Amino acid sequence: PISGVGGTRHCDWWFTEQAVLIDTAGRYTTQDVNTEMDRAAWRAFLDILKTHRRRRPINGVLLAISLTDVLLRNEADRKRQVETLRRRMQELMKTFGMQIPVYLLITKSDLIAGFTEYFDDLDEPGRRQVWGFTFPLENAAANLAQDFDKRFQDLAQTLEDGLLARMHGESNVKRRAAMYSFPKEFAALRSVAGGFVNDVFKPSKYEAVALLRGVYFTSGTQEGTPIDRLIGAIGRNFGLEDSVRPAFSGQGKAYFIHRLLTDVVFPEAGLIGTDRKLEKQIAALHVVGYAAAAVLVGALGLLWFGALSRSEARIAETTAAAETARARVAEIPRPASFAVLLPALDSARALRGAAGEGSLLAWLDGVGLSATPTLAPAAGAVYDRVLSADLLPNLVERIESRLRGGLNYAGPFDPNGLRETLKIYLMFGDPSHFDRNEVAQAARAEAKLAFPLDPQRSAAMTAHLDRLVELLPRPVEIDRQLVATVRARLTRQPRVEQVYAALLQEGAQDGRLHPIDLGAVLGSTSLQVAATRNSQSRLTIPGIFTRPAFYDFVLPRLPTLVREQQGSDWVLAADAGADAASQGLTRQVANRYIQDYIANWTDALNSVSAIRFDDLQRETGVLQSLADPQSPLQRLVDVVKENTDLPPPGEDTNSKADAAKAPQAASLVPSISGLAGKAAASAVTAALGDIPWPGKTIGDPFQPLITFASAAGPQPPAIGKVRDDLGKLYNEISGLANAPDPNLAAFQLVQSRVKDPLNDVFASLRAESAQAPAPIRGVIRDVAGSTWAILLRLSYDYVNAAWQRDVLPVCQGALDQRFPLYLKAKDDVTLRDFSDFFHPGGIVDG
Repeated sequence: PISGVGGTRHCDWWFTEQAVLIDTAGRYTTQDVNTEMDRAAWRAFLDILKTHRRRRPINGVLLAISLTDVLLRNEADRKRQVETLRRRMQELMKTFGMQIPVYLLITKSDLIAGFTEYFDDLDEPGRRQVWGFTFPLENAAANLAQDFDKRFQDLAQTLEDGLLARMHGESNVKRRAAMYSFPKEFAALRSVAGGFVNDVFKPSKYEAVALLRGVYFTSGTQEGTPIDRLIGAIGRNFGLEDSVRPAFSGQGKAYFIHRLLTDVVFPEAGLIGTDRKLEKQIAALHVVGYAAAAVLVGALGLLWFGALSRSEARIAETTAAAETARARVAEIPRPASFAVLLPALDSARALRGAAGEGSLLAWLDGVGLSATPTLAPAAGAVYDRVLSADLLPNLVERIESRLRGGLNYAGPFDPNGLRETLKIYLMFGDPSHFDRNEVAQAARAEAKLAFPLDPQRSAAMTAHLDRLVELLPRPVEIDRQLVATVRARLTRQPRVEQVYAALLQEGAQDGRLHPIDLGAVLGSTSLQVAATRNSQSRLTIPGIFTRPAFYDFVLPRLPTLVREQQGSDWVLAADAGADAASQGLTRQVANRYIQDYIANWTDALNSVSAIRFDDLQRETGVLQSLADPQSPLQRLVDVVKENTDLPPPGEDTNSKADAAKAPQAASLVPSISGLAGKAAASAVTAALGDIPWPGKTIGDPFQPLITFASAAGPQPPAIGKVRDDLGKLYNEISGLANAPDPNLAAFQLVQSRVKDPLNDVFASLRAESAQAPAPIRGVIRDVAGSTWAILLRLSYDYVNAAWQRDVLPVCQGALDQRFPLYLKAKDDVTLRDFSDFFHPGGIVDG
């Protein structure tokens, strides 16, 4: 680009994140100086676009016309300019074969008298807004003049509406005068600007019409002397000389450009169509073989001739990169953070790129005079030395700081995390235990912690660390006193708790183990988990306390984990334990797991209860759900059976897992594969010691519940009788709810139970609840109790209504304020009224 006011010599290319803008020289449009040369350059420019962007050479045209060109040209020059612009747009559409959207920008709008004073208060966001108007897509070209006039007047009116506020905030008289005239000066442009727009874009039956999207006013540099058309015209009418306004002085600002591009032009990039003729050509062109062969021969020839010059350039580039890397490495303080190290490391790695490492073209230069084979290994060695000398000590210091932080952390103690950090730290000082994968994972974690909010720098540092890990192991001095302190801290916790915590942590990270959501199992129709402060934990059974975890994870992993933690615990400098000790520790951890397994399921079951209800509609819904063969209660029992009935392989009583059990438990120990029954139990004994089968210990507390819901030979399961009684109760309550008088029906039902309390569905449910295990027992009692409470309430409502309707009026009319019920009464109760009211079968007794 050519700076200043000289304009563009050929064309400027502006690359943004949203678009590429091409600013062509004005002579390409006018072609009025060197016509043939300018026409050829213009045609060549269009051909380049057509060649490299065949389907959509451009997405639109920004037609920038200076305000002076619109206002100050005479009629002949204006017609010539209009014809030139129409011709250029016709050439664009003809060359590209498509209609092109055009955005007309009237630039140098600051030359309108009063522009600077009127808009001087705008801040940066205000100067970025759009000043102009956009035509609707469906606007017909025939209505262009009328549409322009209306929108221009609206724009001028907007300036008038804001004039009072602007003048109110300005104390300078001259500036206020300029502000006052600005809306009028702008409105005076309507006829000239409208005529220009209409002439350039008027429709013609002999040529295609460009799609005018809108007209916009902008200002870029605020240079030149403002044009005062209105005041000048008034002065000329009175024979006065035109006053010359002072030219703009001060720092230029961009007005009304930014959002015009980002909010109007760029979003309409897909508005332009495609070249149908080109699309047909693309579909027909397939033969390119001869051209490819010619290009290949030419490229090989150029490769030979250019080898020497490229090698010389590569040597110079490598030398400059080496000087940059040397300077940055020398600036590294001691100690240095990752953020300080990163620029120096990038410079050192750039040295390899400058030398041609990783570049296929650089190595192909070897057919000539390439310097890459010599430079690349030396550059790589320099980079590796920087990594070993500067990055490695820093990484070790960061791991060491993690150890010290773990020792001094005031929160809950994390022995597994501290142990893993100690393991990585020891790997730097003891190459015999070095594990490249574990060290690489720890190093990458440090990069993420160093740049938590900067993924780009984190990725760059990760690349350096990955290369450093490839160079390891190398002897590094570590703090042995710190190691001893950490080991002493870790050995304070009982070994069984350490191993069990590691087992739980691994289980939580195992993607195969999914928690069981009891809320999803129970649904929301009849059962619920009792609300407590810890109700969420009761609702969810952790994945490690499920059937897949028991067979697929805990049993096969536990013996191995114990051997890792105890048998060869070089991290804690512990001697390898005897088989009996390992077996004892395995048994203790297994017992801890069994206890927690039982506790999690027991707590969950004890918290299950029936949903509370206090009306017939809600009650019938709960009873209907519980009486269904696939009720939430049955689903709950099925889930409990699935996850607590855990027999040895080959003795599975759970039909759902028959097909899957062999591969699940076969991985327990190598000798258990293919075993069943006693043989499998023997293999488990070898790993866990002489203890009962863990699955039996887990399942025993839940056996009553499973038995209650399972059929015993020809006898149906006991839970079936509960469902039947709940179904009977549902039928009675449903009939009661649908009765003409539910209160009377409830009263009659209560009366029948009072007369025969041992022969109804409530008595049957009470007897069954006494035999049922939790949580079925509690659910039966909840449902029966809530139902009886509703019946009593409805009965009370019925009796109260009958009293108010049948008894109270008679009492008030025949007995109230009468002797002998009231000693001072003047009137006596008649013998007939007294007898009718109180005799057996009378009003009260009835």
